[in-house]
Amino acid sequence: MFADDLIVYRGIRGTQDEVEFQEDLDKLVSWAELWGMKFNASKCKVMRISRKRDPGHPTYQMLGTTLEEVTSTQYLGIHIQNNLKWDVQTHYAVGKATRVLNFLMRNFHNCTKKIKEQLYNSMVKPHLQYASAAWNPGTVKNKDLLKKVQKRAARFVMEVFFHRTSSVSEMLQQLSWGTIEEGRIKTRTRTLQKIIMNQLAIDGSKYFKPKPSRSRRGHENQLVLHETTYTDIMKESFFAEAIEIWNRFPVVPVPDDDDSKSLTS
Repeated sequence: MFADDLIVYRGIRGTQDEVEFQEDLDKLVSWAELWGMKFNASKCKVMRISRKRDPGHPTYQMLGTTLEEVTSTQYLGIHIQNNLKWDVQTHYAVGKATRVLNFLMRNFHNCTKKIKEQLYNSMVKPHLQYASAAWNPGTVKNKDLLKKVQKRAARFVMEVFFHRTSSVSEMLQQLSWGTIEEGRIKTRTRTLQKIIMNQLAIDGSKYFKPKPSRSRRGHENQLVLHETTYTDIMKESFFAEAIEIWNRFPVVPVPDDDDSKSLTS
């Protein structure tokens, strides 16, 4: 539990699983009452993740209230959809970043390039890259939305030095800004490295194993998922994408914490 955020999940394969999930909710209600707390049932939602055309729609209750079923929900600042796509999260991140950027453009128009760049890095970019190891914009359309915010920020920062018709690519090159997509990939790779080195409380052995030497080309620390990925959503998930990038490195050293950037340079 983080503050007031709590997620309960269970694989539903039949009626018995539905009964057991309701029992899980009842146990949570009893636990809360034991410790002098109470759930706000009106704020509790149910989201069903399934590839079935008709997954069924059993209802669940807390404190006598039937829980509303939703197609997306926010957890720790990330919007998760029932189809496991990231359209809602992308629009949410772009919306927050755009509102902040518009504020900066109105109020810091006459500041120096250095100050504008600091404002972008500290107030706009974090919204575009928040928890980027966990989610993947996926589609070209979503990636372009994120890129558009960065391009507007580049014009804001470099406005004194470039005409409005100047190439944004040239501005980004002058600023030495990597793309949002490059930053996301680096974050995913570094996170995978920390999992491999047991620096995060995630048991990587549940998801991947060393790649057999007979099917390996490249460095000796290559990995393979336990399960084959067939859908685009699975291929764009954290472990699938991070391992694919990890395996493409010609050499993968085991750096110290201060040298973790060498993995993605």
